[in-house]
Amino acid sequence: MNLKLSNQTIEFDPKSLTEEDKKKLIEVLEDDTWPNKGDEYFYIDYMDNLEIGNTYWLDCSMDNDLKNVGDCFRTKEEAEKHITYLKALQVLKGDTKGYEWKCGDEFYSVAYHPYRRDLIIECGTASYGEPVKFRTEEDAEESIKLHEKEWRIVLIGEDK
Repeated sequence: MNLKLSNQTIEFDPKSLTEEDKKKLIEVLEDDTWPNKGDEYFYIDYMDNLEIGNTYWLDCSMDNDLKNVGDCFRTKEEAEKHITYLKALQVLKGDTKGYEWKCGDEFYSVAYHPYRRDLIIECGTASYGEPVKFRTEEDAEESIKLHEKEWRIVLIGEDK
């Protein structure tokens, strides 16, 4: 069976899906078609001190612009979680001491190691979307010590 989404085609055998796979598939399908005209959604009002607003989908340019920049949420809680993420990311960017990575530069970044369930430091020269890069390993270590909670929010969505 082939499933055609707006941005990709997925091939799979429906009989081989686990219950977990079925739940994920339903989420993907809902995300691909949401929102529809009349659906309520929440957004972050950056002009009004990060207040959360809500409105109904009219399928107008404003709605589409908000969705295209990732500022369209099903629930107020999702919008609040995104604000928490943005604030944590800003704190971590402050830890870089102004370092601006340029293509080919060696940098250090913080990653989450799922098997160890811990934060680790990686070194690299290619950027694959690391949100925060450091000039030195020591700067990365210091950031983890000072802001472990923020790293967990940014990397794994955990707020513990």
